[in-house]
Amino acid sequence: MGNRKAGRSKFTEYMIWAVLLLVIAVLTANIWVMQARAQSKAYDITGKELNDIQNYKKGWYKSWGGEFEESGGSLSSIVWYRVAQPSYYIVANDSRIQIAISEYDKDGKWIKYSDKYQNGSKFTRQTNTEYVHLTLSSSVWGTDIQSLFQNGLQIEFSTEQREAYQVPTIAIKDADFGRADNWKAGGYVYQTGECIIDRTKIAYQAYCIPDAGTYQVWLPGGYLKMNILELDSQNKVIAGSDLHSGQKWKKNAGTAKIALTVYTNDKRQGSYSIEEYKSLIQNYPSFGLQPYQSYQVKGRMDALTAEAFMQKMNVGWSLGNSLDSKCDKNNRGADRNLKQELNWGNPYVTKDLIDYVAQCGFNTIRIPVTWYYNTGVDEKGRLYIGQEWLARVQEVVDYALANQMYVILNSHHDQPILYAGVSETEMQQVLANSQSLWQQIATYFKDYDEHLIFEGFNEIDNVEKSWNYSALAADQMNRMNQIFVTTVRQTGGNNASRILMVPTLLDGTSADILQAFVLPQDTISNRLIVQVHFYTKKYNQDIESDFAQLEAFSDRIGAPVVIGEFGTTSSYPAAGIRARQASNYVARAAEHGMKCIWWDNNSDYGVINRRNFAESDTAMLQALMDGARGVAYQSVNAVVLNQQSQYENKMPNLSSGVLENAYWGTITATIPWQQTSVSQCMLSLTATGEASDIWLQRILFYNASGQYLSGKELQKKDIIVEVPQGTAQIKISLNSPGRNISWGDYGTYLTTGQLAISVSGTDASQLQAVSVLVK
Repeated sequence: MGNRKAGRSKFTEYMIWAVLLLVIAVLTANIWVMQARAQSKAYDITGKELNDIQNYKKGWYKSWGGEFEESGGSLSSIVWYRVAQPSYYIVANDSRIQIAISEYDKDGKWIKYSDKYQNGSKFTRQTNTEYVHLTLSSSVWGTDIQSLFQNGLQIEFSTEQREAYQVPTIAIKDADFGRADNWKAGGYVYQTGECIIDRTKIAYQAYCIPDAGTYQVWLPGGYLKMNILELDSQNKVIAGSDLHSGQKWKKNAGTAKIALTVYTNDKRQGSYSIEEYKSLIQNYPSFGLQPYQSYQVKGRMDALTAEAFMQKMNVGWSLGNSLDSKCDKNNRGADRNLKQELNWGNPYVTKDLIDYVAQCGFNTIRIPVTWYYNTGVDEKGRLYIGQEWLARVQEVVDYALANQMYVILNSHHDQPILYAGVSETEMQQVLANSQSLWQQIATYFKDYDEHLIFEGFNEIDNVEKSWNYSALAADQMNRMNQIFVTTVRQTGGNNASRILMVPTLLDGTSADILQAFVLPQDTISNRLIVQVHFYTKKYNQDIESDFAQLEAFSDRIGAPVVIGEFGTTSSYPAAGIRARQASNYVARAAEHGMKCIWWDNNSDYGVINRRNFAESDTAMLQALMDGARGVAYQSVNAVVLNQQSQYENKMPNLSSGVLENAYWGTITATIPWQQTSVSQCMLSLTATGEASDIWLQRILFYNASGQYLSGKELQKKDIIVEVPQGTAQIKISLNSPGRNISWGDYGTYLTTGQLAISVSGTDASQLQAVSVLVK
């Protein structure tokens, strides 16, 4: 037992000595470290080195002992800062910055830790303090202190009493928003109204004192927004607004000054650099917040007939998918959806955009508007439009009129209250809705001159048989048109002689729809224009038959026709000739007395980039203007199949390629095919009169040996088809989906010109420019 006790005692003694040696080693190391620090490079705390990012690293100095520890949430000095004066006044140009100060004596021995210093604080050192280390952090979680230095963070320890860093205040009339140097990296925060450094935004360098007037935001492109904070006389934030370019702003009661921050809304790239922001400012003199100047309505109405307007119009552009966007149908209400124009991804409509449209050469603009989502119903069941929504529509109209453009203003996606093909009881409500809607719109704009044209309705659907003709729906469409014309005329003023546009059912062009249309009665002659929509891929002389049919319709009803929507998408299958298709369309329509309006949704039909004008499709824009000057195109290799001898009374089998006995009144033509560098062909069918229900059924391809290569079902009237390599022969079949046509009837249709197929290649070298006479 005694030996065991002695052993334990010895062990304990050894452990005590080991601990003592370890403590001595640590103390020696600390003294060595402190001496090494004291001998390292030191800068006066009032010098420029205080703001050199190279003098900092991630980490903090402990509140007890002053030892450094690496950490991601703060930034600490790696050099000594010498403090010779008893006290210093701290100035920082970012209110989030918080400073912890660790004090050391001349030998580098830690003395004291203190924190929570910020802009405006006073620091008084201990009497034996010679050096300090700084730890910088932010009062806002997640702030990258390093990036603040990179974007202009300035910290100052002043030996003289100084006021805390303050943003200067100036009158808004003295502000120069168009000077890039007056904007800095940063933004004003809603919680305090103070400016903080932020490399993703820019802030105006001064608070601005606004007057009682109305201002308008001016920012280039569609990716920027402006935040306006309103502060009272006690510097308390009382309101905040995030506005797009073009939006108006007026101060609230109690607002003493405002703070402006501009930031990007570009979800594709995230944000702009400060250099990019400043470049935008330099190239956009009206940048910022400018006094709002409303358009002065001319008032005097010059006589302008429908025919005279058709002579003046060159080609139109439609502001699609903006003011006509839809909203949640369960959130309808007067002025409840004032941001409606943003719902389909397009930017706020600005004067810059409409100015650019005019600069591109368009002298007519169609402004589609969906009114329904900003309407209410009064106690008598009558529809009423929100006044703010009317005012917003007026702004956009004014942008166009300021450019001396003709404006076509309509009711667009108002299907919840405007439709056809219903019972008489329902139709009475539709007519009442039509009357209420147009009575308010017409009254609001009745002092506008002849440059403003009203378009009653857009693509009114047939509820009875959706997107198809019926006699009931066509008749109800005629009644809606009559209500529209009568209502507008009764509002008086300039509306008594204003040009009005009325649509066919669905804005359609089929023979049954055109035949059923009745021009409304009017109190003044030659002031009505009929609008239709006609989309096609045809790019050459094949389109002549379509326009001839519309011209005959125009002659029959005694009124001009405007094609209110046309266009092709960016995925047009014959991409190399898309621009020529547009030019040909406009020119040949004008040859038949019709003018056209391109449907632009800033997406697949877009030719003007509403966010960046420089990225607009200039080739398409030029083509539309060329068409207005009469530049058309014709295919020099087109094959026309308009004789019965070119057909067989047989139907091709898609599985085998073999022609079989005719089934369901099918005929087939065979033509040779010469391969070119572009492996596509265009099939255009002319089917009018009694033959209007016939379509292209199938197309089949064969090589030079007659071997079947492939085929496809068509069921269209015009289509661009890919032609397989090695094709030397093509077979095309026709039939009607609704009736069994006899061989004899086909002969009659072909002989009388009611039926024909045109086949052409899409090789641009086979398209020859021709000049047509624009009526």
